[in-house]
Amino acid sequence: MEKKMQKPEMEIIRFDCADVIVASGGGPFEEVGENEEE
Repeated sequence: MEKKMQKPEMEIIRFDCADVIVASGGGPFEEVGENEEE
């Protein structure tokens, strides 16, 4: 839970990748989020 508070943006990208892509207009946020997670 603490991680969510520390980086809410990261969680949003991971939980709702589709939402972020739509908001960004199809940006490479999905791939960036996946790479950062690893």
